Amino acid sequence: MHTNSDIHMKKRPIKILFLTVIIFQLVVKISAQSVSENVITLTKKAHKGYLQDAGMMSDGNIQITYKIAGDKKKNELFYEQYIIGKDLKLSDTKQISEPKVDSKPDREKIFFSATVDQNMKLILERRNELQEWNTKKQQFETKKVLNKESVKAENSLGQNYYGIDQFVDETENELVFVYVETKDKSNPKKFLFLSIDKDLKVKEIPLDISGSQSLVFSYQVPKKDEGNGINGNDIILVFAPKKTESDFSKYTLVHYDMTGKLKTKKEFGSPASNLYINSADVKNGSIYFCATSTLDKDPFEKVFTDYAAILSPKFKGSRNAQMLEWEEKGNQKMDNFHFLKFTGNQMEFATTVPIKDFKSKVKKSSNGGKGEPYKGKKFDVQTFFVTPNGDYLIAGQIIDKTTLSNGDVVKTYEDIICLHFDIAGDLKAQYVVEKMNDDQKSLLWEMPMHFYLSQDNKNVYWEIYEIKGVEGYETYKDDEDGHKTNFATYFPRIAKIELSSSNIGEFKVLGQKKYFMNRNYPGVFVQSDNSYFYFGKDEDNEKIWIGKVTFD
Repeated sequence: MHTNSDIHMKKRPIKILFLTVIIFQLVVKISAQSVSENVITLTKKAHKGYLQDAGMMSDGNIQITYKIAGDKKKNELFYEQYIIGKDLKLSDTKQISEPKVDSKPDREKIFFSATVDQNMKLILERRNELQEWNTKKQQFETKKVLNKESVKAENSLGQNYYGIDQFVDETENELVFVYVETKDKSNPKKFLFLSIDKDLKVKEIPLDISGSQSLVFSYQVPKKDEGNGINGNDIILVFAPKKTESDFSKYTLVHYDMTGKLKTKKEFGSPASNLYINSADVKNGSIYFCATSTLDKDPFEKVFTDYAAILSPKFKGSRNAQMLEWEEKGNQKMDNFHFLKFTGNQMEFATTVPIKDFKSKVKKSSNGGKGEPYKGKKFDVQTFFVTPNGDYLIAGQIIDKTTLSNGDVVKTYEDIICLHFDIAGDLKAQYVVEKMNDDQKSLLWEMPMHFYLSQDNKNVYWEIYEIKGVEGYETYKDDEDGHKTNFATYFPRIAKIELSSSNIGEFKVLGQKKYFMNRNYPGVFVQSDNSYFYFGKDEDNEKIWIGKVTFD
């Protein structure tokens, strides 16, 4: 979410506006963080508009652009820009315009999807749309569906494909992970990748894995994490032996690229016969897994359910019925937590921490609220960080569920977790902190989290985006379309973690709990002075809020 960006606007005739500016500035030192905040009142035009863009220009100044009304002129788009200096004070305000694109020829677009029905049977759909240009909204919209084809996918023998997962790269190349049933009791499933063209023609790519295995987890590597033999979009799969196998702890990790080519295969001794993997991450060419297990000696398939992340469009509450069962079984009472690391074709470590031991490792901030020690429930990992001294920080939230007023059962994001492991994968500390907003609307959204190193690499700053759920129009387009929704608003709070002592300092809350960041333009990190600039506004869209934190 945090990226550096320069915004280069085209030169246009500009008109300097005069406006009333209300500014406050706060500069304090808390836990070695330098914090500055300013608030600027918007003009009436911008107040009635919506945030269009925000970022840092090449000269180090901040530029925030609002889409505003066009004074009844239909052939131009109007914007108001706020130029804010490095001291966070307003230096200029400009009104700019650009011509609308009056028309574009109609175009045809082909859409492809791979989903499953209630029985996990694969359904392939191809939809051909005719789209026309909407001058007012400056975008293409569907004029009509020219053709729609939907088929239950089968192989040449008439056997159904059962969907497991779907992997897509930035060029829209797709691989669908499936299996077909066999009549061999010792090898009941044949695992395949399917490469599917736009005419729904299927090419099978067999996987180098026995069908007497259960899928434990699947993961596609983000482009940002590629390196040292692991490329962005590569596919990582972990399998566990079924009850027909002799050794229930003999797991297998396989690593494929997006052509279906096997890159790595590693059989390894799992620290538990029923290893339930919560999350995977790739850093510096190594693969990491967080997992839990029970004390049972039974195989994975008896304690849990095979992982399956493919979408079933008619299913509510999870991606599909099998995934819901996988999630529910993952929330049973767990006895151990495991942390695993693989580099190349070697498992570097697989550590085990009894759940009962987490309580003794708890560290609390003086103003972080009560917080609860980790009790073994399934949690969503938001960020994984490797420090220069080889420590590991894993932060996220406990997953639960709730029933909405319309009867839908949905995920909720509960207690905040941060686990601190040393270079060998042993638990050093658990930092517990309480959510600031725990109403139902605020629990529906996961809280983004990030870590930033201090200048001397001895400390890490833990940034949590606190959430306040609201109802209304999140974007300019939502307002134009009359599309009112529940959505999340964010404000940051930050605390310092001392790596050597595993102590956590006080949390600093930015934005006074009433100024909120836009999720599309939260801010920008400035490497030159190890700082982060935050962009936000109040709920009434009357004021801009700018915050800056320097991680000393």
